[in-house]
Amino acid sequence: LFFNHQKPYLYWLWSKRLFITMVCIFFTTTIFAQPNITRFEYFIDNDPGYGNGIAISHNGTNNEISSFTINLAALTEGVHIVGIRSQDVNGAWSIDNKWIFLKPFANIGVAPIPNITRMEYYVDTDPGYGNGIPLTITPGIDVSNIAINLDLIPLSQGVHIVGIRSQDANGAWSIDNKWIFLKPYITGGALPVPNITRLEYFIDSDPGYGNGISLPITAGQNISGIQFNIDLIPLQQGVHIVGIRSLDANGAWSIDNKWLFLKPYNSNGANATRFITQMEYYLDNDPGYGNGVQVAVYPQQNIAAKPVIMNLTGIAPGKHKYFYRSLDTAKAWSLDYVDSFTIVSPLSAPQIIVNSTAKPNPCALDSFKVGYQATGSYINGNTFKAYLSAADGSFTNETEIGSITTTSNGLIPVKIPPGIPDGTGYKIRIKSSNPALTSDGSVFALNLYEKPFFANDTTVLATCLTDVVNLYNVYNPGVFTLYWSTPTPNIAGIGVYQVIAINANNCSDSTLVTVALDKAIWTGSSNTNWHNPTNWSSGKVPTEKTHVIVPAGTPNICEVSAADGLSNSIQVRPGAVVNVINSRKVVVSAFCSSIPPN
Repeated sequence: LFFNHQKPYLYWLWSKRLFITMVCIFFTTTIFAQPNITRFEYFIDNDPGYGNGIAISHNGTNNEISSFTINLAALTEGVHIVGIRSQDVNGAWSIDNKWIFLKPFANIGVAPIPNITRMEYYVDTDPGYGNGIPLTITPGIDVSNIAINLDLIPLSQGVHIVGIRSQDANGAWSIDNKWIFLKPYITGGALPVPNITRLEYFIDSDPGYGNGISLPITAGQNISGIQFNIDLIPLQQGVHIVGIRSLDANGAWSIDNKWLFLKPYNSNGANATRFITQMEYYLDNDPGYGNGVQVAVYPQQNIAAKPVIMNLTGIAPGKHKYFYRSLDTAKAWSLDYVDSFTIVSPLSAPQIIVNSTAKPNPCALDSFKVGYQATGSYINGNTFKAYLSAADGSFTNETEIGSITTTSNGLIPVKIPPGIPDGTGYKIRIKSSNPALTSDGSVFALNLYEKPFFANDTTVLATCLTDVVNLYNVYNPGVFTLYWSTPTPNIAGIGVYQVIAINANNCSDSTLVTVALDKAIWTGSSNTNWHNPTNWSSGKVPTEKTHVIVPAGTPNICEVSAADGLSNSIQVRPGAVVNVINSRKVVVSAFCSSIPPN
């Protein structure tokens, strides 16, 4: 463990194969143009205060390499914190540098479920773990039917919250359980029901009590049948929340009532198709939308049975919860899916896992993303690289397929190279550069297939600007299923269209079909002969369906002499010349009501 007086750097290697009773920490301190260091000290778990830590021997210079050992015999099994700091000759203390370390749990088989040793509760305000009002219990692995007598005398009249939690013999706290209760209003007789004096609502974000949008009401004990209009114009399309609440004459607010409503998606009269574009998960504590561990997904309307592997390295023993959620193209998040699991003993490896792949059955040249989850610390400039195994899952002759430079979890963009043989047992693993770590092969196997060839790009000529073409007649699909980039391939106008051809292995090829006006521009690059195809931009002699344009300034003027010229329309631009000689003529078919502008 390397330590700088101002900036900490950490590299920790733990072997689960060794029985460790001592932790050895090496540190170096480098101070430039600074006074000498006069004291080093450390503490475990609880800070005893400056100058009261355990002293570390040193040389009293500003550049030292030293070491100290921590005796683990006196510590309980589990996670601990070591803090270290220094003081210079001027009496100034450094910032505390802290690291987490683990005293392994004894390998004695399945860990017993610890007893519940403490229960406590609080009313309204959480005083912090261990500071609640204790309850008398008999320690056991299951404590139930505990009655709590709440002293209501010091509480104000109205609604309150009681929270209760427990701690086990290992020092782990349960999740807080909370309930709402009411201390009734007392007026020396029958309790009068106060009038409702204010009604307010809000959209999506709660602005705080009294800051919502006020609704006009007539004060009364029971208000119903209130209608109000929500202005949908400033809201984005998709799902929103409306919350409504009331205030009575005693200043007490009701519980918020909330409902979901939808501002419809507008796509030329049809609902826009929404795809899931992002998935993430987290354990126990929500890091905020978009900050979970990313899962590699391929945009789809519905994702079912998505295999995801979680990295549980370093997770403390006990019961935990994991959460999933997804984001769609409308930037709307799903509700969190939650489930639970229990860790009997902590895991020390692996530090990197492949948690997901966007395409379980990729094809050669396919580009997609692979998700990974890494624990531990990685140095700036670290690169995570993804490698593809052989078809039998062996990484002896692995192939690098993608990389990303980062120090945290994420998604690696990958691309399957050409020439990979078809197979059903391919796997992926991840390697980091700093520190140099290698994950196991992915738990899931990939099915790889060669990329098919469908057809070459082609051009279909139209006679007039208003003509349409039936693209279904351009290609014979054969074994492929075709998907066109236009919803009406049977009436395609002038433009460029993509067709994606997908075979039985779900591998695809794409090609472009250009519907273009039959047009030829005179270049005169070879000679003056109208009937020489090299003189035309189209590379062919105009026909009765070709729109002809003759610009000025060409190397050779245009001349019709050997035979009649044919065209659909002809434009001779200012300064240009077309010579028609030897009793020849240019026949203009005039099939169209308009001519191309250029």
